Amino acid sequence: MKPTIILRSAILVAVLFCCTLPVAFGQKYKTLADTAKLNAERNKLTRDIAKLNTELTDLKTKLPDYETASKNQAEAAQEAAQKSKDMAAKASDGDLSKVKKEAKMARRAHNEASDADDAQKKVKNTNNRIEKLGKKIEKKQQKLDELNQQSTTITSAGTTAGPR
Repeated sequence: MKPTIILRSAILVAVLFCCTLPVAFGQKYKTLADTAKLNAERNKLTRDIAKLNTELTDLKTKLPDYETASKNQAEAAQEAAQKSKDMAAKASDGDLSKVKKEAKMARRAHNEASDADDAQKKVKNTNNRIEKLGKKIEKKQQKLDELNQQSTTITSAGTTAGPR
């Protein structure tokens, strides 16, 4: 045989070895005896994913309400600020009762603006939680897929390696 053919064959064997080595050693569960542990971990992951999906659905259901509340709070804050501005224009003649009313309206406008800001933060936090839950679910689903693959590998190895 020519040296180039031998070299190519050696390289091919090395590449195949390098590609299959991580799969063989990266697999946590390898034998039929590990099946109980594997199934327990799969069941736990399945429960975790279901719980996270429930939480995600709940947040997604509440988000439109939070957004509506945020919009309403912003409108109320705008309205209170306008009333305060109008009252301040009327109180410029020095009437003490009008000045007190203006101060009251200004406090109310400030409180409304604070409530609107809190509502916006709640929407933002809910969106962040939805994003984080999505990432958590994705990671757990990948782990579950890996365990399912390991289960398939164990099952196929167990059926082919058994006595005949």
